[in-house]
Amino acid sequence: MKPPISYVILTHNRRENLLRTLERVRADSSAGSETIVVDNASSDGTAGAVARLCPWARIIRRPVNEGSVARNAGVAAAGAAVVMLLDDDSYPTGETSARAISFLRANPKVACVGGRVTLPDGSEDAAALPVILPACAMVLRRDAFQQVGGFSAEFFVRPKSTT
Repeated sequence: MKPPISYVILTHNRRENLLRTLERVRADSSAGSETIVVDNASSDGTAGAVARLCPWARIIRRPVNEGSVARNAGVAAAGAAVVMLLDDDSYPTGETSARAISFLRANPKVACVGGRVTLPDGSEDAAALPVILPACAMVLRRDAFQQVGGFSAEFFVRPKSTT
């Protein structure tokens, strides 16, 4: 039986954030859902910690940091028709997952819905459509994502320089 939703979480060298997020996703997730972690070549022991502490989560190890395009590997591995994309510090709350699944089922022409992103300080991050949709808050139809080719490597997001 296919899971109702697949959570695909992207990470790179943020083991502790990821472990907290995995526990939150597990507590919030729908019965039978699956969780896939895409590790973007972390060097901080992320993959080993996930395997040891969260054996219910599947991990996909990328050989180099590919940025957002690495999400494509997670979506390709997903067993559900509906996929929620998360970052290693983002997670659904309340009825988010169930409501997104219901909305997509009721609206077959809709390929993706974006969620509200509440930051730790209580402020909100929002989409700047049609250009930017926070990938950490997307719930999408797996087949539609794959039909359009997923994320493009040209959109690699690099951290801001600290110098």
